Amino acid sequence: MKYLVLLLLFVAIGTAYSQKDSTISNIYKLSLKDGSTIIGELIKQDTSGLKFKTLSGIIVIIPKDKISSIEIIDKDAIDKIDKIDKVVIEEKTVEDEEYFEDPSSSRLFLFPTAKPMKSGDVSFSIYELYFPNLSIGIQDIVTLSVGMSIIPNFENQIIYLAPKITPYQSENFSVAVGGIYSAHSSGSAGLFYGLGTYGNKKASLTAGIIFRYSKEEIFNDPLIIIGGDIVCSENIKIITENWINMKGEGSVISLGFRFFSKKISGDLGFARFTEINGDSYPFFPWVSFSYYF
Repeated sequence: MKYLVLLLLFVAIGTAYSQKDSTISNIYKLSLKDGSTIIGELIKQDTSGLKFKTLSGIIVIIPKDKISSIEIIDKDAIDKIDKIDKVVIEEKTVEDEEYFEDPSSSRLFLFPTAKPMKSGDVSFSIYELYFPNLSIGIQDIVTLSVGMSIIPNFENQIIYLAPKITPYQSENFSVAVGGIYSAHSSGSAGLFYGLGTYGNKKASLTAGIIFRYSKEEIFNDPLIIIGGDIVCSENIKIITENWINMKGEGSVISLGFRFFSKKISGDLGFARFTEINGDSYPFFPWVSFSYYF
């Protein structure tokens, strides 16, 4: 009994001195499966998630499978608990604002990350205005992309297929293997890759190795891929994607922005080839647009 009194006294004191949340009416104690406890206001539950506001003013959206128990401190709000059973969402914690999840987190500017597309997601993308692409996520493991070039007055249009498999993924780390096969009237070429991505929705780092092949070369001169992204506002992130030739020439470096909402993303960046045979190259713009059905 004395512990309950102390708990209620703590809540009362915290509420009295909280300038951000002086009108809290529904107080809950959430016990999570990782052993932590959250005390605060239950704001709403719907298809977008169980929104919870702590006494310090931080908004948290918590999935049902992370909650071990819920204790109602304000008994008047007991009817809200019944709505939790059908809530299955992803967790995110933000201060003062909520962040969208980047729908194109399965790629950097051009090259994939190790994160898969979600099962059933379908996207249409167009790169540099001349390379449309259709992608689909299968079982949260396979991402399959197909496309072709539509370059005006170009006889040898390119058709390409790009499967990616993510055999391992945890909350903050994923590993993927895949390839890109392209064909045109003059022949075919492609590449294989293996890579890993570490991070969360706010920031991530991707690194891996690329092996190129063609009729003349098979697995010669591997490239190192290093890239990453960091969210700088609720719907803008900074992205870098870099292809590094171990011989030092012909590497590609890039930096730019992605603007995104729930179903749309657009990239604007600048890339540059390093010196090739002593010749230097200027930066060129990189643009793309993606829509998710």
